[in-house]
Amino acid sequence: MKAEGATRASPAPAGARPLDALGPGDLDALGDEVADLGALARAGVPVAPGLLVSFDGAPREVARALVDALASPPPEPPVIGSVPPPPMARTVLKLRPWFRTMALAQRAEGLWPALADASDPEEVEERVAAAFDGVRSPAMAAALARSPGSLWMRALVCDDGAFGRASSVDPDDGDPDSVAVWLPERSAWRIDRKTMRTVEEGGGPLARSVLERAADLADRAQLALGRPVEIDWVLSRGRPVVARVRPMAPVWRFTDEGWRV
Repeated sequence: MKAEGATRASPAPAGARPLDALGPGDLDALGDEVADLGALARAGVPVAPGLLVSFDGAPREVARALVDALASPPPEPPVIGSVPPPPMARTVLKLRPWFRTMALAQRAEGLWPALADASDPEEVEERVAAAFDGVRSPAMAAALARSPGSLWMRALVCDDGAFGRASSVDPDDGDPDSVAVWLPERSAWRIDRKTMRTVEEGGGPLARSVLERAADLADRAQLALGRPVEIDWVLSRGRPVVARVRPMAPVWRFTDEGWRV
């Protein structure tokens, strides 16, 4: 996401479109994070399959496109390491807000309706209708008044199961030799970047294969973008893939060594 400024964005893409179908003008309209996700995909870093949806179209048309996406199995992610992936779970659709700027997200993200994952056409239609109703509510309209057209929806096609975050440097002290992986509201696992061995156990159930692959995703995202990052990950066909990516501003507490690029 971009910081808000005086520059007017180009029109955003209409309808429901996959990330890899967006052009340079679309990426500028949607903000820095979409551009970063595109850069990761081009670098071969696995990115969660799905669509970016504008609210300019009709809910029924959007729901139809998302039902088709849910019915199409995600591609097999590349194999990383020798640890076998966990058993595959059912495929679900997660609908998340996508704000063009960080300031807008801070202002309006709390107004986004709580939407459960969808696993069949009827649930998809219900969730899409609820999302459109939420965006058109008076409170959301007021929050978006200064930035019309700056809210979209990210539709993620992924496994029904674990999801979490990972950072390419230690989130507490900025250690460039430490990668962290964690589940929501749980303590983080610390992984040594050079050996990919766990040096500190975290909280919550997390398969070793998922832990190692999520750490590898954060490391590869940093290499692709040239700066420390924090990612959100979900499972696709049993393996972690990047759902979101954000820059980090680590506080160096004990070392002057730079991060790996």
